[in-house]
This record gives sequence, structure tokens and C-alpha cells, in this order.
Amino acid sequence: SSKYPYLGVSPGKDKNIRILNLANLSGKGAPGNLGGELSIYSFSAMNLMRSNCCTWTNPADNSPWVFVTGNNGIAGFKVALDSSGNPSMSLQWSSLPGLWTTSAFVANNVLYAARGGGEHTGSQSKHEVDAINPTTGQFLWSGGIDEFHWASPILANGVLYMADGNSGSFSGPGGHLRAWALPSTPNNTYIAESLSYTTNGASASLQTDTNYNPPTWVELAATGTNQSITYTIPDVAAGTYQLQMEWKGNTSRGELSLSVDGGVPLTPDPLDQYSATQTYPTTTFSPNLTFSSTGNHTITLTVVGQDPSSTGFNLSTFAFILNPVTTFTGTYELQNETSGLALNVKGASTSNGAEVVQYPFVGGQTNSEWTFTPTTNGYYQIVSVKSGLDVAVVNASTATKALIDQWSFGTTGDDQWIPTQNSDGSFSFLNLNSGLALDDPGGSTSSDTQMDQYTDQGSTNQKWEVISQ
Repeated sequence: SSKYPYLGVSPGKDKNIRILNLANLSGKGAPGNLGGELSIYSFSAMNLMRSNCCTWTNPADNSPWVFVTGNNGIAGFKVALDSSGNPSMSLQWSSLPGLWTTSAFVANNVLYAARGGGEHTGSQSKHEVDAINPTTGQFLWSGGIDEFHWASPILANGVLYMADGNSGSFSGPGGHLRAWALPSTPNNTYIAESLSYTTNGASASLQTDTNYNPPTWVELAATGTNQSITYTIPDVAAGTYQLQMEWKGNTSRGELSLSVDGGVPLTPDPLDQYSATQTYPTTTFSPNLTFSSTGNHTITLTVVGQDPSSTGFNLSTFAFILNPVTTFTGTYELQNETSGLALNVKGASTSNGAEVVQYPFVGGQTNSEWTFTPTTNGYYQIVSVKSGLDVAVVNASTATKALIDQWSFGTTGDDQWIPTQNSDGSFSFLNLNSGLALDDPGGSTSSDTQMDQYTDQGSTNQKWEVISQ
């Protein structure tokens, strides 16, 4: 305001947040005086506010905001002026789960903070960096870290950085510098309507469905077998990829065989697109594809049959996805995104059948460290450094909620997992035998919860940070 053009905000250990006149801190116009704050907000829910606050102007309405962190979490306040130009604060939202939170900042209209630090970091239930909607307090994203003291995240050139590690009076795990960035507009996803394609024996047309974005998919109006559509995927970089296809199931669909560059059909062969109701699956094909140089590649869908319940031979395509395949060569911690806990062999057992659980990670404890042994078609054994045994599904079950243990490498595929990298940098692991995802049941945050397998839902309890040790 014109009355107080230079305002500051100072939170304190006394549960109070003070608005200050930076041009006259004490109100007495001279140094050496105490007091003089313009207003005090008593915030009893947050004592020990040790970190500095941060401010932000909402571009939507030019309203000033203040974000305060402390021993219980983080909160957002609006600053308002009365008719006389005097400032005051009003609480808009708070997240107070009892997690020590260090200094926050706003960049590109997103609020960032790290939770689970301080001198009590060893007893905190989570250690993570968060991206938050500054006006609502909604958590938009979280990235797992290890124990830390008073470090805070920073953002530079579109990359978010956070250091953790031992300092102060604790000696837990850590010592990492982690970096996260938003993926660029996914250049590994190829929308079918945007691709050039040719048909053989049948015509193709664009169909509309608002469940897709963009709301258009390609239909091959096939009338029998051996009719096909061939898409050209442009400018694919050299490398190894996992191929996925998004498509729409319905009652008039045929069975298809998919091949790349005129090669042998990939698995599943055939893929039956029939469904009694409208469905929107994503199918993962194997083996993975390796391209030695950058160039164009073709994907051909050929009608090879018809489900007995289907009324037609039509094929549908919304998009193809080429996921770069990551090679794992070291020793890793696998940290669940929901719980912040690490994949662990209970009791450091070296016996077949020991439970695979989640537990706070402690560096140097090899029952929570893992290596990856490649098998075929992009699948890996996930091997305990402590026992040398694999993460496996109990009794090679294909049922949802079947539990996870460790076992010697076998032949049923229940101890082989294919990693798929998610947009936030984490990985999901699908079992070869069951097709189900490695899962923290119910999104539990409790130590010693035994892991299970469940239908892949893309949820955070099925996402794992793969952290090099």
C-alpha cells in the first residue's frame, strides 16, 4: 500500500508470524528499538517456525501470499489491507502432518518444499520433496529422498535439486544430490491420427471419442483376415525401446498381429480387441525393439482372426508409445513413492520364502539393496544383495493381492519383472508370469508391510524411485 510500500514477514519460534514495515522496523524511526510490528498472526498449530518464509504474488488477481514452514508442515496465507492500508494475514490452507519442513519457495507459480528434515529426521515418517498448488495446498507431485537436516530444494533452468545426508546430530542414510525435471512434451508417444499410414484390403477413417486426448482414433474397417494398416513412425532415435499400443475395445473388433519393419509378429500374438463394453487398454508388446541408427520405422497391424463373440473384424488404434529401456548396472535402493519406505527382505533373511516388505532405508544394510539381472525381452531378476535371491510372487500366483517373497531363480517367470519408467522418473515393475504390478498394498505407510502384486493402475503405491547406492 502507499502507507507501507515495503513490507516484510517474519515467522518465529514463539508461534507468531509478524508483518513488518521494512522502512521503519520498530516504528520509532531509529535503530536499537524493539517491537513495532504492524500485525501479529498467532499460529498455535505451528511452533518452532525456524525457517524463513517465502512470498508470492498470484498473477490471477495480484493478491500477495505468504508460505510458512515449521515443525508440523507448511501453510499458505493471504495478505489483505483494511480501509486504512493496514496489513493482516488470513490462513487459506495448511498441511500439518507433523513433518519438519524446511524453507519453501515458489517458481513458475508452483510452491516447492522438503518435508521430513530437522534434528528429528530419523523419526520422521516421510522424507520427500513436494510440489504444491500455492492457492489450494494440493500436493501435485512428491519425490522421495533420504534423511536430511536443514537443506532446502532449489530450482535452476527447469531442474529441481535437493541434497540430503548426514549433518547435525544424526547419522542416518543419505549423501545424495537428486535432480528432477518435467518431461518435455512426450516425443515417444505417437498419436495414430498424426501418423502417415497406408491400408491393404480395407479403408481407414478417423473416429471420435472424448475419452482420448486428442479425441480421435483410427479405425481400420476390415471385413476379413489378412487386411492390414501400416503406420510410419518418424525419426526414432537409435536405442532400445519397449513398444506399447493404446486402443479402444468394442463388440465389432477383430484379432490382430503386430509387426515392426516387416519382421516377425510381436507378443501378444494375436491381440484380441473384442470387448463386450467399451474399453481403453494399453498393451505392452515384447520383445523390446533395438534400433541401431536414427530413422523411420513401420508398425503393421494385420487382421488374423475374430473373437467368437465379435460382430466384425475392425481394428482400432489411438497411439503407439516407444519407452526407452533403461539399463541397470549398479546397486540400488527401491523406494516406494507413497510410503517413502524401501523394498526390504524382512529380518535380513537369506532363506527362500522370506517376506519382501517395506522398511526405512539404512545405507549399508544389504537386505534393502538390490541389483538387476537381465533375462530376456527387457525383463529383470530383482536380486537381494544380502541373500542373492529374487523378488518373486508367492507360489507363482497370477492372482491380484498375491504376496511377494524372495526365492531362488526359477522357470515360471514369477521372479522376472519388466521396468517401465513413469513421467516423474520413477519406475513401475510388471511381473512376467502374472502381468501385475509390484505394489504397496492399500498405499500403506507402515514399516514391515509385505508387498503384493496388483493390477497396474499407475498409482504412487506402484511407483518406485530407483536410487543408486
